[in-house]
Amino acid sequence: MSPARVPDAGPLDERREVPEYDAREPEWSPSPLVWPARVVLFPLFLVTEFGLRQPIGFVTRGIDRYNIATNLREALTFRDHTIGFFPTISIANGMQPGFGISAFADKLFVDWHVVRAAVSTDFQRNIIGSVLNRFTLNRAAELNMLAAYQRRDDLVFYGIGTDVARGEEDRTRFERSKPFAELELAIGSGKAASASASSGGISSGDFATNDFALQALSHLGGRLSLEVSDNNFSCTTRRPDICGDDSVEGTADDRFTLGRTGDAAYFSSGYALMRIKALISVDSRAPGRPDSTGARLDVFGRYGEGLGGRADNVRFFRYGGELAAFVDVSGHRRRVIGARLYVELLERARGRDVPFMELVNLGGPEVMRGFLRARFQGDSATVATIDYRWPIWSFLDANLFYEMGNVWDRHLSNFDVRKLRGSYGLAMRTNTSRDASFQLLVAVGTKTWSAEPEEFRFFAGTNVGF
Repeated sequence: MSPARVPDAGPLDERREVPEYDAREPEWSPSPLVWPARVVLFPLFLVTEFGLRQPIGFVTRGIDRYNIATNLREALTFRDHTIGFFPTISIANGMQPGFGISAFADKLFVDWHVVRAAVSTDFQRNIIGSVLNRFTLNRAAELNMLAAYQRRDDLVFYGIGTDVARGEEDRTRFERSKPFAELELAIGSGKAASASASSGGISSGDFATNDFALQALSHLGGRLSLEVSDNNFSCTTRRPDICGDDSVEGTADDRFTLGRTGDAAYFSSGYALMRIKALISVDSRAPGRPDSTGARLDVFGRYGEGLGGRADNVRFFRYGGELAAFVDVSGHRRRVIGARLYVELLERARGRDVPFMELVNLGGPEVMRGFLRARFQGDSATVATIDYRWPIWSFLDANLFYEMGNVWDRHLSNFDVRKLRGSYGLAMRTNTSRDASFQLLVAVGTKTWSAEPEEFRFFAGTNVGF
């Protein structure tokens, strides 16, 4: 089932049938599994129904009635809508806001070539830019060439291990500049996988494609990529600074060890890195039907090796997977209960170092969403998630989730259920584009083995998914 889209076929009048805006078919009779959630989540239902659906409905009908979407598309796109641009914004507590622009070009020079580009800045120190060339090789494979640059001075570091991250008193900030390039081959279901799936923790995105299936399995695909990056770190004027109040590295007030070993290993020297990454996905759900009942297994691995004299002792492996099960409670009408178990491990090559930014980490947009990105760092990690997805409007889906997880020592050796942390919240995201979407996230991170909140996370903005 293709996601519903905001109609823009002209103003409403007696000659055009009124579109199905809200994705709630009148003949639909919900599964009994829906009702316990409706009873328990009745306050949330009031918020989504009257705080979101009704205002969205009013705005959507107005946009359609006065042909606003069509006029905007005509103003921002060219060459039969195959080339265009749109503004982007990102606002989140704990991080600097970003404002930018994203551009696209479909069928550039040849039908099988697509270009995506984006740039975002806070008009101070932070800037993120990327250019992606995507080449469709055949119905089941594509080649991606990505070049990007990131400079941020508001990244966070709490320390390494299960117990060190105790809260705001441990948080420090630092600056990183990182140019990188990636060459990636995606086949089968990997074609539509989230771009972060093979580079960070496994993605919670759906591994779905509309045009590929194997006879042996309903859903099979993968991604193989080579990435080269140059990572450089420095102190920052953001407070609290990892280098202490004087913002000078190597002084007595440094919050962590910043040398080649210790908490923030390779902070002082930086490092260049080559990574080979692979991801394999097997999904029992039919291709193009992520709203159906089924199971999915994702297995991934990465090999990292330092480049040049600064990182001649860096070599490591990271590997893991995610097992997920989904239950459709509405007959392919985008109401799905999901459960996931994610595990990732790191292997240090004998006598070799691992820079602190290459450790297994949790937090951010994919796993343990109630915490900032890389809030937890260690040699292994586990996260269990349960969520419920449902449509708020034809182009907007909601996701209510609860997660429990933490980082651990090598091979999960110090795993202890009493040290698990919770993360819960509500995410809403548009479903009209693979490459860009608008997301609103409100989430809470808890203390260990407790429901007591420790962090609150808010995000609103445009996600550029390449």
